Amino acid sequence: MELKDDIIINAPQDVVYAALNDADILKQCIPGCEELVKHSDTELEAKVVLKVGPVKAKFSGTVTLSPDAPPARFSLTGGQWRRGRLCQRRGRSAFGSPSGRYAAALHSQG
Repeated sequence: MELKDDIIINAPQDVVYAALNDADILKQCIPGCEELVKHSDTELEAKVVLKVGPVKAKFSGTVTLSPDAPPARFSLTGGQWRRGRLCQRRGRSAFGSPSGRYAAALHSQG
């Protein structure tokens, strides 16, 4: 599935880029994110709850930030998830193994 949207944020480009690299702010941007712990400038660990209809599942895994072209572009990938403590092999569960990628192009409005 691919989702696209344009959002205008009334702030300078470098301020928005810095905010997206702040774990506390980024946590608020990830739906269902209960915890986001920063281990390095590019590696974070997330705990996320996903709910579809009556089914609710908790996952934990890694989120990787890609500082490929700051402050013009921001991207992250999430993967290597495990479901709760019951999953013995990383990245697999009865609910599958969620993964995703987010990319943003940050432009100044002038």
